[in-house]
Amino acid sequence: MAHSSAVRETDMADQLVAIELVSCHLIITRDAHSEILLVQEGSSLRLPRVEIPMWERAAPHLISTVRELWGVDAICLFNADIGDNDSKPTNVRCYVLEAMYLGAVPKGGGVWVSTEARDAAGLRSMGDFVRIQKALSQATAYDRKELVGPFAHSGWFKELTSWIESQLSTHGWRLGGEWSQYNMGPSFCLIHAATNGPGVWFKAVGKPNLKEYAITCALNQLRSSYLPQILATHDEWHGWLALEISGHRLDGILDIRHWKNAASSLAAMQLESLGSTEALLSAGCKDLRLGHLDSLIDPLIELFAELMKKQCVNPPRILTKHELNILGDALHRTCDRLQSLGFVDTLGHRDLNPGNVIVNADRAVFLDWAEGMIGHPFFTFEYLIALLRSLRPDLEHWTAHLREGYARPWRNTYLEEKIREAFLVTPLLAVLAFAASSSGWQENPHEMDQYRAKLMRSLARRMYAEACKFESNRFLFSISS
Repeated sequence: MAHSSAVRETDMADQLVAIELVSCHLIITRDAHSEILLVQEGSSLRLPRVEIPMWERAAPHLISTVRELWGVDAICLFNADIGDNDSKPTNVRCYVLEAMYLGAVPKGGGVWVSTEARDAAGLRSMGDFVRIQKALSQATAYDRKELVGPFAHSGWFKELTSWIESQLSTHGWRLGGEWSQYNMGPSFCLIHAATNGPGVWFKAVGKPNLKEYAITCALNQLRSSYLPQILATHDEWHGWLALEISGHRLDGILDIRHWKNAASSLAAMQLESLGSTEALLSAGCKDLRLGHLDSLIDPLIELFAELMKKQCVNPPRILTKHELNILGDALHRTCDRLQSLGFVDTLGHRDLNPGNVIVNADRAVFLDWAEGMIGHPFFTFEYLIALLRSLRPDLEHWTAHLREGYARPWRNTYLEEKIREAFLVTPLLAVLAFAASSSGWQENPHEMDQYRAKLMRSLARRMYAEACKFESNRFLFSISS
């Protein structure tokens, strides 16, 4: 449930596609696209080609492979729209990269060729000629700003590093020589850079993720030690420069002390957000407050009923209309009960995947707030528990220790019995909140793609199972079927 904003039901097929490779044609240029790197094969030339894992970030693989095979340091610009008719678009890609240094002498049969002529002479494949023409046409359009994208035109990396240098200088730091690119695209960027002090990250987002920039800027006003320290923002690029956080990814160190640290840090961060919820909602955090959540229950139940009708196999279980009506009643009752406990709405994180939580001996820091939300604080704790269960089902016995670490800061404000009761009902409502905030569910169920329909049915079954756990609690629901 907490792995990503597009959570998948993991099965053997998902594990197999993780190692699937994709073939990539590379358009590697230098000097404002005046030259292109080609590979000599006998008396003819061809585009450089590599294979990279299909489901992993392309930029790190491309950069390291180009350096290894041809001895060229390059930065990734964009994935060109070449419209290959002879290949499935998911199996063949064409990336445009820019060489960092004009004097680089390629190895591995690589040669620099002028792009001025733009003819097919010497090329082994007419397909390569077409790819070069289309990719260079797009690159020229980005350079001329006919296409919009601050990270697709030639020379953008130099502009970025100059800006970073100017921001670092106010702190007495300067860039070192090491950098890594993790994300690429005309409007997206993720760069790590070394300095003579702490390392820094630059991240920028474009449509449809612009709200992450607004949320990040709003969160920066909290000045929380549980959030990344932002050194500078760039409105035009929708980007920000942040200090690197010392510590380990939460999945990289399975020590109960670190997980308890993450739980207590989460509560402390949420308490710090009190008084800022309206500003965070305005910035783009999802509204998962109980009143709004309750209003979405009936439409969701109707959606589940339609999607269950479309399920072709059984198992997994197809919930009946009667069972879904019972579930809807249980959800309404649980929302009312949780509302009566009087907890304040706080900041929450819907996407607690392993890379979004960094822990050290003192605290945990929570990253990547595209899925920031405002709602009952305990929902996010349930996502933390879900992360632990997905990583290590054998560590279920840690749950009680994490719950204790999370509850401790709340005892200063709420009675113990109210905290215990909130822990009882939030596993059900946390799944509801996740389903209600999933993108695209309000579209026509007859037009919903197969994957999303599968996900929503899975969440409905999960909620029904959670509701059944409370059969003996009269305040929740009773099952007569």
